[in-house]
Amino acid sequence: MWTTAAPEGGTSGPPHTQAPPSGFAFPEDPAEGAELLARNVAEALDTIYRNVIDARCQICVLGPVSAVLPRMSDALAERGVALAGVRGVWCLPPSVVDSLGSPDWLCVLQRLKPYLLHDLSRELAADLFAGRAVDWQAMALDAGSVVVVKHTPPWRHLGTNIARRSFRAVRSGAARRAAVRAARTHLRPRRLASLASWLWPFRWSWLLGWALGVALLVGSRLLAQSIVQAHIEAGTLSPRAGDPPAGGAAAARTAGWRELVALAFGNLTVFAYALKGRAPYDKLMDEALGLKLAGSAALRLGQWDAAAQQYTAAARRAADVRVECWWLNWGSSAAADALRGACCNNAAAVHLKTDAWADAAAACTEMLGLGLADRVANAKAHYRRAVALASLGDVGEKDAFL
Repeated sequence: MWTTAAPEGGTSGPPHTQAPPSGFAFPEDPAEGAELLARNVAEALDTIYRNVIDARCQICVLGPVSAVLPRMSDALAERGVALAGVRGVWCLPPSVVDSLGSPDWLCVLQRLKPYLLHDLSRELAADLFAGRAVDWQAMALDAGSVVVVKHTPPWRHLGTNIARRSFRAVRSGAARRAAVRAARTHLRPRRLASLASWLWPFRWSWLLGWALGVALLVGSRLLAQSIVQAHIEAGTLSPRAGDPPAGGAAAARTAGWRELVALAFGNLTVFAYALKGRAPYDKLMDEALGLKLAGSAALRLGQWDAAAQQYTAAARRAADVRVECWWLNWGSSAAADALRGACCNNAAAVHLKTDAWADAAAACTEMLGLGLADRVANAKAHYRRAVALASLGDVGEKDAFL
């Protein structure tokens, strides 16, 4: 998907741009990308660890500075706070402490954000571990401030804390509000449609036919069983040796289990073929997306011709989705069309930079012919086509598209 060909001669950008480099290739150091990925993964793991620790942390209000800091170790011991579990110490105004309302750290984090930079835990660590009194006057602390400690409770209290938080959330209605917010965020029609398209990539008529076939199979089996059972009860038909005994629940449990197992395996086979049917679609989309990313990389390096080639190739691969994957439903086809439209728009923008007016107009025409519902993308295509047509001298068409 990457190209190493230099741009053709005689083509340059506008006067205000720098001349593009002589070629477009991979970075000189192949380990640079691996190091960046490792650093990002390490930062993500560190963030997850800190979030997990913060979810366990609580705050403990010890009292006024003048009464607590001279006997800080004893004050922590009286409230059952282990010295090794202390993760932050702050001296806050009494009005802020009165407005906290919850001992959970995550609940009061937003309220304490203006004071987080004034953490005194490092300054107090030596005196606390040595058991000495803290000279708060030498630290220029206000005697009326209140000492608040962030600490991690022992693991044996984790279950009690979770139960207490859950009860408080249910009692205050926070759980219901959180469930409503999550439903409004994730259960939107567009997201549900995308999920359904991912689970079933084929045409929806095929899914309907499959459901009707299963319903007819099960219904005919149940109808046949009821007819045979009615004849047996009427005495017009005698049961065969080895048939399950008549009589409601026992017959329902023992009769037809082989058919049910076969039906279940048949449905699993259909699901397996559905997942397998996604393979060519995923391959084409991955190739198109990779070409689009390569075009963006070339564009950042100032390689206009290389970027245009990559965007055009990405649009061709996205267009192949409708040809090679004709069995797709409308959701999957719409995703391919959206990617194709974005590539055409980007190619048109690059063509405008290189004064390739005819190519820019053709790319915009292709994009507008897709009939996408994205009004912003359509507006960009109309504008860029108008600019290309004006440069070609077609003023009438330009005015129409503007």
